[in-house]
Amino acid sequence: LLLLEHFPVYSIGRGGDEANLLAGPERLRELGAEFCAYSRFRAEVGIDDICGGAGTVLFEVYRDGVRAYTSGVVTGNTATKLVDLATGSTAKLRLVLTDAGDGISCEYADWANARLTR
Repeated sequence: LLLLEHFPVYSIGRGGDEANLLAGPERLRELGAEFCAYSRFRAEVGIDDICGGAGTVLFEVYRDGVRAYTSGVVTGNTATKLVDLATGSTAKLRLVLTDAGDGISCEYADWANARLTR
């Protein structure tokens, strides 16, 4: 279960731009809003240290339903892996974690510092 909290997001759609907004930049600033586009998804992934060398998982990221990243099998002894993906015009990112096909023993996986960047 992944719970995230963030500031309110106002979406103008995948193909939208500032020209589509009915409020001008000054009014948007008054509302605390800003127009921005994100170009990358970044995270550090791995199995939590509490597991020692145990556990096996597989991290995947999907862009608009198409797999864009797979970590390969990650064990408790695998060094942290960096995920760095261009998002381009992606409308939906989906983060997936599986047990790598061998059951759920010590699968304490971390998507550390997961973020969208400009």
